[in-house]
Amino acid sequence: MTPHITLNFRVKGRLRLFTSHFSSGKKISSTISSMVAMETGSKVINHSCLTRSTGLSSYAGMLLLPLYYQQVRGQSVLASGLLLIPQGVGMLMTRSLAGKLTDTIGSRWVVLGGTILTLLGTLPFALGAADTSEVLLAISLIVRGGGLGGLMLPIMATAYEGLSKELIPHASSATRILQQIGGAFGASVFAVILQNQINAQSVHDISTLNTAFNHTFMWSVGFTIVSLVFIFFLPHKKRA
Repeated sequence: MTPHITLNFRVKGRLRLFTSHFSSGKKISSTISSMVAMETGSKVINHSCLTRSTGLSSYAGMLLLPLYYQQVRGQSVLASGLLLIPQGVGMLMTRSLAGKLTDTIGSRWVVLGGTILTLLGTLPFALGAADTSEVLLAISLIVRGGGLGGLMLPIMATAYEGLSKELIPHASSATRILQQIGGAFGASVFAVILQNQINAQSVHDISTLNTAFNHTFMWSVGFTIVSLVFIFFLPHKKRA
């Protein structure tokens, strides 16, 4: 399967996921209105940006990593899926720990740590060559998965702080919508970036294809760095 065919298939799938959340305008309008009513304006903006950036980081990886293993490393679809198992293992390793730490020290430092781990786990894909060690990439995926596992739970927990029982369902819907918006937007943007990087290469071989993926992963690193700005607006300790 050629790169542009694969990318078009992935983008359409993400766009369908994106548009599915807008099938009922009244429901979403009510959800967002409830979210605005339950929090101050600055907190809504900060939480919205963080939720979208988290969705962007996770869904960008879901798009880029399988393509990288198939197009650059020459792996089959099944092998690519198996090679991504370390990322899932990393997420499982930190998910429960992130919840406990959020209850103890608040969400700010947990999300910051998760973001740094995500960055460190993505860098080998942004800087590596086509023959980079599979062991190094597997370790990087464990680190990246550990970072992603420590991101979403603390952000979601922060959204529920101080809410009455009646508002919790609205907060749950709103955060899920924002995450999916970020995911659909991120997958589409990174698909376009990757395709443009591929088209910019005068010769299409494994080396130039790897360069195109390097540049695209570096864009992912850049977007993740931008999210650091919003992290420092999260509470640094658990509220009484």
